[in-house]
Amino acid sequence: MAKTSTYWDKRAVKRLSEAEKSSEKYIKRVKAIYEQAYKDIDKQLASVYRNYSNDTGLDVQKLKELLTRSETKKTWEQMKRQGLDKYIKNNYKSRITRLEQIQAQIYAKAKQIYPKEELEQTMCYKGVINDSYYKAIYDTQMGTGYDFSFNKIDKNMTTALLNENWSGVNYSQRIWGNTDILADSLSQVLGGALLSGQSIEKTTKQIKDRFNVSKYYAERLVRTETNHFNNEADAMAYEEMGINKYVFVATLDSRTSEICQNHDGKVYDYKDKETGVNFPPLHPNCRSKTRGYLGEEAEKTLKRRARNPITGRTEVIDNVNYKDWIKQQNITYGKENVDKSFKMVKNKASDTKQYDEYKKYLGKDVKNFDIFKDIKYNNKEKWENIKSYVDISRKGNMPLELNFNKYNDNLNNVNWEAVNFSPKLVNDHFEKHKIEFKDIDIDTYKNNAKILSNCKIDDNILGFTTDNGFVFRYDKNKNEFTTTKPSGIIETYFKPKKGYEYWEVQVSKYGNKKDV
Repeated sequence: MAKTSTYWDKRAVKRLSEAEKSSEKYIKRVKAIYEQAYKDIDKQLASVYRNYSNDTGLDVQKLKELLTRSETKKTWEQMKRQGLDKYIKNNYKSRITRLEQIQAQIYAKAKQIYPKEELEQTMCYKGVINDSYYKAIYDTQMGTGYDFSFNKIDKNMTTALLNENWSGVNYSQRIWGNTDILADSLSQVLGGALLSGQSIEKTTKQIKDRFNVSKYYAERLVRTETNHFNNEADAMAYEEMGINKYVFVATLDSRTSEICQNHDGKVYDYKDKETGVNFPPLHPNCRSKTRGYLGEEAEKTLKRRARNPITGRTEVIDNVNYKDWIKQQNITYGKENVDKSFKMVKNKASDTKQYDEYKKYLGKDVKNFDIFKDIKYNNKEKWENIKSYVDISRKGNMPLELNFNKYNDNLNNVNWEAVNFSPKLVNDHFEKHKIEFKDIDIDTYKNNAKILSNCKIDDNILGFTTDNGFVFRYDKNKNEFTTTKPSGIIETYFKPKKGYEYWEVQVSKYGNKKDV
């Protein structure tokens, strides 16, 4: 075959990329189906709570009442019309309670997702199969310079591929199974919630959480099946052209799974291909690809693309497998740096979620996600300070005046400054010690504590800082004492009963180590 550059791997990966891109519009439609179903069930839930509430909460006794035989029969017939009769418990065939009716209606509503989702996914995969088959043949003709005849893909070939149970079940059966799990869980959640008198807010959240999980499974299924049908269509095309071996092509970047890394660059016979074992997808959300094997001599001249783990740029490299590529990166950049880069990519979703939570407390002091990520992975000391700042803030112990930058500077003893008491503790301190200061209000109490904590040491103001950063101050003339944490949060402010003697005890206990 004539092409000996990046052509073959590049075209194979491009076919998969195009298939994934075409699947995005179907993923959006599938998500919309789930979102509409959630809205319908949420509306039904509100109606149930409204109809079965009384002055003391939910009317559980009313929910336990049996329906009439005609009402029971109507519910049963509605379920049967949807093809759900085999999923209905035996007692539905006799009289059922109002609660069981509600559970059955919720179950049926969730199962209405199946035919809509199945239609969208089928349309998606038919397009993937058709496009991938003809593009693989076209790419081969362009790469070899040969014009050869081939069979067109027909309806029977497409149907057979769609119906293939490549890991025990096909995509349609997976959709049915996923909607079964959702319907069952919604029915159970609602039943338990109504019998226990649970609030509508909590029930709504539980139902929304289950919808979010199912929506994720649906999206993952489309991505995985798109990979499956793209690779299968490629295989059909290559076998049609008389190519009897394939090369496993994993993506050379930090997101690639270990199982795909181990198969990368290996050559297999098409007759021995086994999806999920030596032919992708090997796992959910798999991004690996295959291409026809060109022969030993041709393979040596090939190049392939890789994403540089440090720069993030795509590079053209020799045709090495994943393990050899990693060895090269470790030699070039150092294993620690490569591992750190991979970890950053792997943790992107959890890091984004963490940043969204932390920025509520950090405000503008950590301006964006990139800065946050850089601190987390490259500045251990500052990252520990961020975690402690957020932890203190969560507990309500962080003074409003103490932003993160000031907190961080204080811990590093850069222009150290006492700021204020913990909002949760200041009232307790004030109530305990206000009698010592006579006619003082809480604002004056806080302000005087801050002034004393920030005083420079002289003949009248005594003080020291402990080895671990706690700041002690004592005003001899006024007999006033403060301690402040390294962060700048004031711990206490009072007049010692034993006066200067109390101060001497503090000096002997905690040590006059260094001045601020």
